[in-house]
Amino acid sequence: MKSARLPNRLLIVTGILMSLLIGCAGNGDRLAEQQLLQDRADLQDANLAQNRAVELQYKAKFDEAEALYLESLDTYIRISGVHSVEAARAQTNLASLYVSESRHAEAEALLRQSLATQQDILGDDAVETAWSMTNLGGLLTTLGQLTEAEPLLDNSILIHK
Repeated sequence: MKSARLPNRLLIVTGILMSLLIGCAGNGDRLAEQQLLQDRADLQDANLAQNRAVELQYKAKFDEAEALYLESLDTYIRISGVHSVEAARAQTNLASLYVSESRHAEAEALLRQSLATQQDILGDDAVETAWSMTNLGGLLTTLGQLTEAEPLLDNSILIHK
């Protein structure tokens, strides 16, 4: 997240928290290190859950797949934030499940959020952003929203060239 977008109160609170952490250097370092190790393990578990969810989705075990997608999305948001590439990828994966189940409104909302995050973080010309444009454009095409789908798909093609 860009610090220029943070409200002043949040910057003050963040500064106070950082001061407290620095003041507790002995235990704070150990606790911070333990938290980093736990977060790393949780992210690895979330990655495995995403892979397992893809497998379950392929086998049409949608309820089990959805539970894993949601669990891993929660982990990505908790550790990396809602405005992160990891969360955006998880949203795209969950959206693909919703498309499989014809839950188009839910899929569209997730794909729009994922695309917006990737455009903001990676930029409009990133390949991963292009894939998000393709995903959203494809869904909009399915929904008959061709006017909105066409520029997304055209931009995606230009990026992939």
